[in-house]
Amino acid sequence: MRAESDMATSHSGRSGYRAAYDVRATRALFAGATGAIIALIFLELFRAAGAIGLNFPILTGTVFIRSVSAASYWLGALLLVAGGALTGLLYARFFKWGHHINIGLGLVLGLAQWMVGGFALWLLEVINPLVPAQLTPPGVFAINHEPLTWGLFLVANFVYGATVAALEKYRVSRGRLAPHDIDRRLEETRDANVMSRFGAG
Repeated sequence: MRAESDMATSHSGRSGYRAAYDVRATRALFAGATGAIIALIFLELFRAAGAIGLNFPILTGTVFIRSVSAASYWLGALLLVAGGALTGLLYARFFKWGHHINIGLGLVLGLAQWMVGGFALWLLEVINPLVPAQLTPPGVFAINHEPLTWGLFLVANFVYGATVAALEKYRVSRGRLAPHDIDRRLEETRDANVMSRFGAG
């Protein structure tokens, strides 16, 4: 009877450890949106300094608002953040599948995201009505812009991946015990039960 109780407690403890990797949609969306905002600010700081010419929000927003304006800029920025939020859900699903979260994995996912994003730039070029009349065609991986643009676009995806991984890792670390901590708690519980039985006898 006692052995069955210990096994049930152990199973419950380890199930709790695995449950910590469950996807929490709101938290994943928040992590993704935060990563997108930070990555976008990173790129916009370099654009404001004149280091790069590609305006990612304008390129995105003018697909829907056919003029280069504040409205198209903010719409584009909003769409990029929304896309980042949804991508955060994909990251969380991957973390759950792998039962592992760290910054290195976030960087690997950021690299994969950069590869997808590189072709997404070409797609925006194709569907944007202001290219090439008013906007320079970015090309795949922004190859038509300054070499620094290509590199910073890669770094921005790394920034996104690292941010999402860090936020998800922090969330998980707050809600679970490490395996050795679970074992220690179980041993302490068993010892306390044994002592209470001796005391009662």
